[in-house]
Amino acid sequence: DMAVNAIGAYESRFAKMNPTPNLDRIAKEGARFERCYVSNSVCAPSRATLLTGKHSHKNGKYGNIEPFNHDQMQFQKLIGQGGYQSALFGKTHLAGDIQGFDHWETLPGHGKYENPDLLTANGKTKNEGHSSDVITDRALNWYNTMRDPGKPFILMVHFKAPHRNWLPAPRFVEAFKDKIFPEPETLFDDYETRERAAAHAMGVGRHMNSMKDLKAERWEHRTYLLDENLTGEELVRAKYQAYMRDYFACVAGVDENVGRLLVQLEADGLYDNTIVMFASDQGFYLGEHGWFDKRWMYEESFRTPFLAKWNGVIEPGSVNNDLTQNIDFAPTFLDIADVTAPDDMQGESLV
Repeated sequence: DMAVNAIGAYESRFAKMNPTPNLDRIAKEGARFERCYVSNSVCAPSRATLLTGKHSHKNGKYGNIEPFNHDQMQFQKLIGQGGYQSALFGKTHLAGDIQGFDHWETLPGHGKYENPDLLTANGKTKNEGHSSDVITDRALNWYNTMRDPGKPFILMVHFKAPHRNWLPAPRFVEAFKDKIFPEPETLFDDYETRERAAAHAMGVGRHMNSMKDLKAERWEHRTYLLDENLTGEELVRAKYQAYMRDYFACVAGVDENVGRLLVQLEADGLYDNTIVMFASDQGFYLGEHGWFDKRWMYEESFRTPFLAKWNGVIEPGSVNNDLTQNIDFAPTFLDIADVTAPDDMQGESLV
């Protein structure tokens, strides 16, 4: 649920707030892809596409509920042919044991923001801390203690954040609690000529829960949201600011942990010899059309951020306007590893 507009490099209305310095670094040292899209803007189907290189009607994962066939071909089952070690940490939202990775530790379902459990090949583990920190800790543990330094590797780090209900680490709650975020021009969209859009169920004002989503009872600085006199546009604006503060506090945690990974690569002298990519499972509404969530087919929903740094190959600071899609990621990984992608992968390598 990382929106394109949440990343400074995409020059959105939030860019002057410098929300993502580490992600922006990847764009500065590599490329920003302007037209990267997902074919199904829901968590589990998008992640199934990431692994299989196939659209939902081919990989069988249409929504979050039905099972995923882990026995089908996925890129990680082949990448070892190129000599690559593979590991995955964090969210997959695909029930059942992960296949093909040399090592994996995944959240059950969406997982928890606080003290998340992780599923492994040896059972469930309990972890203390915020999920973004824990997922990065576990990834770095594999990187530092379990991988073979003599082999190349693909390390996939999948954050839960900034998924609903946007619960940041305490250090970022304090940092963002008084920030004022610019409103989108369409915050009070009237949906004229768009009757179906008007029937949405993801309005910041009408459908965002003050207690669950905005933590009005959890944090003292949010109790103003329980004032019965707060109504109409004033309520929408108040909820929007609370939503943005939590959302971007979660984004800050992701960005900080991406920075930890980059620093580790630099410390080991591997930074210039490592391809770094960042993407999301779909876009998200940050108040545009008065909405949160992603379940409506406007560009904010199906456009995803995609940043890539590849020293000596990608020209630093470049902007790519070619049409790309999440079905392209799996064949790209295989191409980099010099492994032929299966014919039934519907994506094309971006190399």
